[in-house]
Amino acid sequence: MNEPTRILIVSASPWNRESTTAEEEMSAIQNIFPASFNAAYLVDYKSAAKVEDVHKRLIEFKPHILHFCGHGEEYGLYFLDDKGNAALVETEVLIELVTKSSPTKIQCVILNACDTEKIAESLVQQIEYVIGMRGAINGMAAVNFAKGFYTAINNGQKIPDAFNNGRLSMRLANIDNNTGVPQLKTSHLAKPFLTDYPVDVLIHTVEGNRDWAEFFASNLENALQRKMPAQPPLIRVETRADADLIKHSGLSLFVLSPDYNDIDRNFFASLEFNMANHFAIKTSAFADNLPAALQGLTPYSFFSDADSHAYTEELLKLSDAITQRLRALNEQSIKKNVPDSFSEQLVLVHPHVNDIDAGKRLKPLIQQKGLACFAPDNKTYNSIKTWQKNCVGVIIVHGSDFNWTQDTLASYVNLQKRRKGKLIVVAIEADCSKEDKDCETLDIYPSVSVVKSPPPEDVVNHVAQVLSRNHPDK
Repeated sequence: MNEPTRILIVSASPWNRESTTAEEEMSAIQNIFPASFNAAYLVDYKSAAKVEDVHKRLIEFKPHILHFCGHGEEYGLYFLDDKGNAALVETEVLIELVTKSSPTKIQCVILNACDTEKIAESLVQQIEYVIGMRGAINGMAAVNFAKGFYTAINNGQKIPDAFNNGRLSMRLANIDNNTGVPQLKTSHLAKPFLTDYPVDVLIHTVEGNRDWAEFFASNLENALQRKMPAQPPLIRVETRADADLIKHSGLSLFVLSPDYNDIDRNFFASLEFNMANHFAIKTSAFADNLPAALQGLTPYSFFSDADSHAYTEELLKLSDAITQRLRALNEQSIKKNVPDSFSEQLVLVHPHVNDIDAGKRLKPLIQQKGLACFAPDNKTYNSIKTWQKNCVGVIIVHGSDFNWTQDTLASYVNLQKRRKGKLIVVAIEADCSKEDKDCETLDIYPSVSVVKSPPPEDVVNHVAQVLSRNHPDK
């Protein structure tokens, strides 16, 4: 039986600070999780919390999700002291409190308090998901976000989906646009998909439309995570009219609103456009008077009055286009880095997809021999065929799938024949193999060395020695 997800809700409303809706927020969450309703969740509540109370409860309850409602600021959260007054706990202490109090790693922290985005950015270095607020969030916005978020959680949704539902709940309640905006920070998105750019997708907008763009970015992230689960792309929202932002991003999405026309035309004149790498996001039917540089972009329409079905259909079309373009850019980068045929001795490590880690351990040993090496990771595994054209040696790492090994060996033997023998092929068993069949049953080709669980150094030495005999001029 799976362990229930434990959620700890903490509220603090010091009497000498302005009143909050923290108790109302806690009550709303209690209504979503009645005591005996869903055995998949255990929810504990601590109101009028002092920081030592929270420390004790973190040790005892070992939550997976920690939720704080009350007062915050850029540098910390307010708890109660012994007299009920406000006691500021600064970010550095909060990080220790959250990460060191319990042996069970907290998966998500929600800081439903004003000006907590910077705290979230610090916490996400050690916590998988952290939600903080950009600016001062009003009480009803905080309550509605919590309702939407935990209703989704209680129905089995993942944190990013629940976050989107929390934001949607705020919008459906017609919350004042001047309120602070929840921001999801996640360690998953810390690394870009593309190796040549620090950001995969840049969403460019004006400051007055930033909240809409942030909400849109969350929905787009969610759609792209479904299409690229192994390595979701890194998305950023920017308002600065700086051409370098566009230059250093794989793809750019320009959020076209009437206010977007106010951007300095020199910004657009300085852009170097590859139309395939840029998209126009129209938020208004009146966003047609655009700079000449943007006229040729493929437009996608997300009008504020569009129904949810139309929004979803357009989002799916856009996410498909972005996924295809990111993969194309990734392939271009890989091909750019492939050595010209036989200009240097390239050894290809070709593992079964389940044995990628075993294959990667060979790469530094091969490079120590002065040989170029390609050993794929999860992101580049599908590009192996690109490297086959230029390799002089192949090490097949097998163990998880006997039939795959037979088929892969046969394909490389055929490649050997086309190369007239100028290809070394070695098959080794992965350290993590649980394959019952003997390696001897694979040893049917005179031109292929099949070795069972050899020391990696021996395999690399063998390949290097054969290469020196076959290509003495290299």
